[in-house]
Amino acid sequence: MRRFVFAAIAVAGLSGCSQNVDVRGNEVELETVEVIRPGVHTRSDIVQLIGSPTVMSTFNDKNWYYISRRTQTTAFFKPETIEQQVVTVSFDEQGVVSDVALAGMESKQEVAHVSRTTPTSGHSLTLLEQLFGNLGRFNSGKPVYQAPGGR
Repeated sequence: MRRFVFAAIAVAGLSGCSQNVDVRGNEVELETVEVIRPGVHTRSDIVQLIGSPTVMSTFNDKNWYYISRRTQTTAFFKPETIEQQVVTVSFDEQGVVSDVALAGMESKQEVAHVSRTTPTSGHSLTLLEQLFGNLGRFNSGKPVYQAPGGR
C-alpha cells in the first residue's frame, strides 16, 4: 500500500514538470506559402488563403507580415522559443503580389533593450501632496459646466 501511495505522489509531482507548447501569432503552413504566386494573387486572395496579416508596413500597406512563434515551457522555468516564422508578402501599386519571403529561426536577431528613462519637467509629488493637494479646490462657488440636456 505504501508503494502505491508513493507512486501516486511521484506521478502527481512529476506531472507538474510536463512541457507545455504554446503557439502565438498567425502560423502559416509551408504548403500555403508555396501556393502564393507573384503576379497572380491579389490582396483579397491572400486574405482568403492566409487571413489578415499580423502586421502591415508602417507607412504604406505594400508589405504584410505573418508572424508566429512556438514556445515550450517546463514547469516554472522561462519559456524557450523552439520555432519562429515570419512570412512577408509584398504587393505592387495595383495590389498584386510581387514577392513572398519566409524567414525562420536562422534569421532571428536579438534586440538590446535600453533601460534609460526620459527626464520630465516638474517634480514628483510626495505622498502627502498627493493625499492633501486637492483640499480646498472643490466647491469654489463657480458654476460647473453641464452638457446640454444634463441635469
